[in-house]
Amino acid sequence: HPVFTPKEDGTAETTRRLSREEIRKDIDATLLALGVDELDVYLLHRDDPARPVEEIMDTLDAFVKEGKVRALGASNWTPGRIAAANAYAAAAGKTPFCLSQIQWSLAVCRPADFGDDTLCCMDEEAYEAYRDMKLPVMAFSAQAKGVLSKWLAGERQPDGFIGRVMTAENQARAARLEVVSRQTGYSP
Repeated sequence: HPVFTPKEDGTAETTRRLSREEIRKDIDATLLALGVDELDVYLLHRDDPARPVEEIMDTLDAFVKEGKVRALGASNWTPGRIAAANAYAAAAGKTPFCLSQIQWSLAVCRPADFGDDTLCCMDEEAYEAYRDMKLPVMAFSAQAKGVLSKWLAGERQPDGFIGRVMTAENQARAARLEVVSRQTGYSP
């Protein structure tokens, strides 16, 4: 749902699109493009922390009740915002989020690694929160752009993504991956 507008300094300005009208336009365009009457799961792609979760969940629930969407999910929302949204949904008899999608891979990644502070990345705190909520998490970029296998193949790009991500912790993970790869016969 966000629109990223490139700026001269190489960063991007984010315009969040979570109004009822914007979501309706996106859902209707997706239904038309897919040639279907209902979406199995609809994920909001970024949060707008300035917008109350009550407003967002009321909007999404309306599309479920209209029969355009069966289930709801969130992508790049913090566990706290999802918990707040689902608490409201439960109290108000609305449809809750049934899954979350965040950056999660064998490599430890942080939003700064991707140059995008709107990303949510799995860490111990988030893992515990999702476990406590019993909310499934769909891994986005499960291969972390192939950073571990590229590292093992000798790519070092100190100024690129590999240079940002290959911390001592991830170098140790790559070494363990290499051992497991040899033991199993599967490539990294």
